[in-house]
Amino acid sequence: MKSAMIDAFSDEVRAVEVRDVAAPTPGPGQVRVRMRMAPVNPSDFNYIDGIYERSFARMIWNLGAERPSNEPGSDVFPRPPYSLGVEGVGVVEESGGGLLGRRLVGKRVAVVSGPPNGTWQEETLIDARRAFPVPRSLSDAQACSFFVNPLTALVLVRHVLQVPRGAVLLQTAAGSALSQMVRNLAHADGFRVIDVVRSRAGPTA
Repeated sequence: MKSAMIDAFSDEVRAVEVRDVAAPTPGPGQVRVRMRMAPVNPSDFNYIDGIYERSFARMIWNLGAERPSNEPGSDVFPRPPYSLGVEGVGVVEESGGGLLGRRLVGKRVAVVSGPPNGTWQEETLIDARRAFPVPRSLSDAQACSFFVNPLTALVLVRHVLQVPRGAVLLQTAAGSALSQMVRNLAHADGFRVIDVVRSRAGPTA
């Protein structure tokens, strides 16, 4: 199967290579998902250049540790070589065992994981608890971006900025998927948005 991979952290996107690799076999609690669509998020590049590992290395529980972990007591942070991609949508083709995994076989699911088993490949392994069945009413394009951007928009608007009803929010790079989700929140929460874009070709509210 095809997989987009890196061998080492790099600031160059050209470091990403598409390779032929063996299809993965799910272990206990895992499922194998045939990917249908996966987005490219800015956060994906942090797995390419190593920003995530360097950031977690500064966390207090990692001080003095040879390899950082993303939370106390968890496995060490993944290091290349690995496949890329944090989220996406696909169909569960095989379970490695467990009630949840067996119930997911054949279902279309939104997945969130990240390296070393990324979503930028034809098939990936995922913890069955990180695979969420999606209704037919959602297209693949909608379901593949089910986690990163919606949660970012929600936290940004309601928790960081705490935008009140009736306020005006100015956002740049307004042609992005994230900005569209901020506009959707504006409709729901009763505030106005002024968008700044580089051209008229991008999506509008």
